[in-house]
Amino acid sequence: MKRWMSVFFLLALFFPAGLQAQSRQPFMAFETDVHDFGTIPEEGGPVTYRFEFTNTGGAPLIISNVTTSCGCTAPSWSKEPVLPGAKGYVSATYDPRNRPGKFEKTITIVSNAEKSPVILRISGEVTGNLPGVENMLPVKIGNLRLSSNTVSFGDLNFGDQDRKSLYVMNTGSSTVQISFADVPKHLLVMPNPAQLKPGESGTIDITYETELKNAWGFVTDRFQILINGKAEPLNRIVVTASIKEDFSRLSPKDMASAPVISAEKETFDFGTVRQGTKVEASYVVKNTGKRDLIIRDVQTSCGCTVAVPGDKIIKPGKSTTVKAVFDTRGYHGTQNKLVMIISNDPKTPKLNLWLKGTVEK
Repeated sequence: MKRWMSVFFLLALFFPAGLQAQSRQPFMAFETDVHDFGTIPEEGGPVTYRFEFTNTGGAPLIISNVTTSCGCTAPSWSKEPVLPGAKGYVSATYDPRNRPGKFEKTITIVSNAEKSPVILRISGEVTGNLPGVENMLPVKIGNLRLSSNTVSFGDLNFGDQDRKSLYVMNTGSSTVQISFADVPKHLLVMPNPAQLKPGESGTIDITYETELKNAWGFVTDRFQILINGKAEPLNRIVVTASIKEDFSRLSPKDMASAPVISAEKETFDFGTVRQGTKVEASYVVKNTGKRDLIIRDVQTSCGCTVAVPGDKIIKPGKSTTVKAVFDTRGYHGTQNKLVMIISNDPKTPKLNLWLKGTVEK
């Protein structure tokens, strides 16, 4: 009798553990949850690793979704239910194009498994292509290759002078002479050298004079490159800058007595209008400071909107009206148009006003 009781005790002790060895829920048991691709060449194209798992649970396993941490990684997975004891997979394909350097990405799996979501990881290092002429100088104008056809001077204080350079190379079989046309008076454009032999490189040096430009806010200019005196297709260089007033030298006393710009209402809501309607908005702009407020410029977010101030110099305690007209032709749906006032208020050099509403066809 004691012997049977001992056997029963042992069965009671070990049998529940045997039942728990296989959960009634599905369970994803991966062979590994990380993969290192090592070093891969950028020109080699996409690489793929297949993560395999076994459903060690007691019910069919269904993967409902798989997402990755960036668009450079594309997943695929077992679309049919994975029965208990059967194998499934989740694959990750990484595209190294234009992504030199080390990488680490995650793949997140959502399923009906006991532990969900499950996160897998891939890593590696992409060796980039050697920087050839086409990569370093992607813009082509005739036999001349350039580092760019746009030059951004960024923020410039009014009164500043700044210089930037474009890199150029003659990739043709004959000497080229570089000159320019339609150059604005505030830009000094110099080729260095002006003549390039086959395979020879140089620079185009551009000097920006803000006082000669005499403008404020974001401004754009263009000029032409001539090769051997002739214009080539797509030969325009675009130059941009954002010109602002330099308030850094103002003393605390100057700041206390400076002009202060404000608007009675910063947003004009025109409601709902038919396409083709010209919406007119008015903004009352005040000077609550102690010196004259000077409106340097009024700019809008698109050519569809025109805005002009009533007065450009506003005495302390006075106000003016800024009128804006939005031409809705070609627009539909919710619209948000910006009217930006640039002034000599050191605390608010740019005051943003909005024109909002809905345009119906």
